[in-house]
Amino acid sequence: MLPGKAQRRFLLRASALLIVFLSVWYFFLQRPLRFALWAAAQAPAALMNVEVTRLPNGDWSFHIPVFDSAPEALRRAGLKPVHTLDFDVAAPNFGKFTMGLPVFWALALAAGGRGSRWRYLVWGSLMQLAIGVVCVLVCYEIYAYGILGQMRPNTTGLGAWARAYGLYMTEVVVPLAAPVITVVWLHPRFKRDILGLEEAARPAKRAKVVIRSRRATSQ
Repeated sequence: MLPGKAQRRFLLRASALLIVFLSVWYFFLQRPLRFALWAAAQAPAALMNVEVTRLPNGDWSFHIPVFDSAPEALRRAGLKPVHTLDFDVAAPNFGKFTMGLPVFWALALAAGGRGSRWRYLVWGSLMQLAIGVVCVLVCYEIYAYGILGQMRPNTTGLGAWARAYGLYMTEVVVPLAAPVITVVWLHPRFKRDILGLEEAARPAKRAKVVIRSRRATSQ
């Protein structure tokens, strides 16, 4: 394990860069990043038969198909089946799905390194955007079923707990953990100099012994 000097330098650089990038993100980047998130979500949303429309004020409108209870059970309860749900979500709610980008930039740049550093930044940024898209679609799919559950009086407590847990994971845990995991996975210097993992993970090289024999030649 390396001495703590490298780790202390990394923490100081990461803290300063995190303040800078989060400030820039808060004041200048949220709107363009929300647009990029919406644009990137169109193709996977179409595969899920989900329509995501961006309203003139920046809010998002969702049209999500849902699977309701069995028709017989709904008839007995005097309820009509629901096939799709439409709802709007205010634009500021999508900020948490783009916060991983400034966090990743701060961690990746604080780890230092040259050469392919910009390649790590590009690939890592694309990964944060992709993870944000997945979290948005899964989050509001769960949200749609939460609305459906409120319309059904026989909803179990276990289902409500599972939906609340899913929302917590997609809104909080995954967006905040993703940039850290991405840096550890992509950035070799972070693993080597900050975590000290690379040398420990590599097996020691064995010395090769080469025995050469000379053939006696007859005179």
